[in-house]
Amino acid sequence: MKNLPTAYFEKQVDLIIDNKKWPVPTTPLAKAHLKKGKVRGHLRKRSEGLQDECTKPNTKRNRINPGGYVNVTAGLCGGKIILWEEIKGRGNGEKAAAMYKVIDKAVRQARPHKAQYTVVEDNDPAGYNSGKAKKVKRELKLKVKKLPPYSPDLNPWDFSLWKDIDDRVTKRAPKGKESAKAFKKRLRLTALRTSKAVVLKAVRSIKGKIAAVAA
Repeated sequence: MKNLPTAYFEKQVDLIIDNKKWPVPTTPLAKAHLKKGKVRGHLRKRSEGLQDECTKPNTKRNRINPGGYVNVTAGLCGGKIILWEEIKGRGNGEKAAAMYKVIDKAVRQARPHKAQYTVVEDNDPAGYNSGKAKKVKRELKLKVKKLPPYSPDLNPWDFSLWKDIDDRVTKRAPKGKESAKAFKKRLRLTALRTSKAVVLKAVRSIKGKIAAVAA
């Protein structure tokens, strides 16, 4: 992969996808709890020790129901997020196969003049790599490129975009309670409004990360 051209993931790849399970905080208490669990990029000094303000809450002792969760499949094409679909219930091969029909429609709308489409996905054995999903991909004639398993942050969703979306959703959260339906709608709109500059910066960083992993 290190020999791919710099613009490969921007120009030749038609969709880069990933899945994420988002907590849905419906109360001020849930919002505050989730905020405490975020890593802010601060390198703790020796003198700071293990004070509460310098550590993340223990997830077992401080467990709290945020109000539910939403599973989404997201996809970007070039410099734009074009796919944001909720997965109802637990993901499996059947749902992954159905999602690939949605994916196929999204790439055809984004780049209608291509003869074949290339999708970058992860190595989820129960979903994308299931027999049902592989069958649908063959039927749709989608060319799939997989990122190496357990690779350190080669997917732009993992190393950049999920955090960017989460930061903006948290920053613009309304005070007081928020219904699960309202949160999901706000989350989707926030994701789809991600700027082209942010998406392109992430996509163009893949080449350098691949080279670093290879080195």
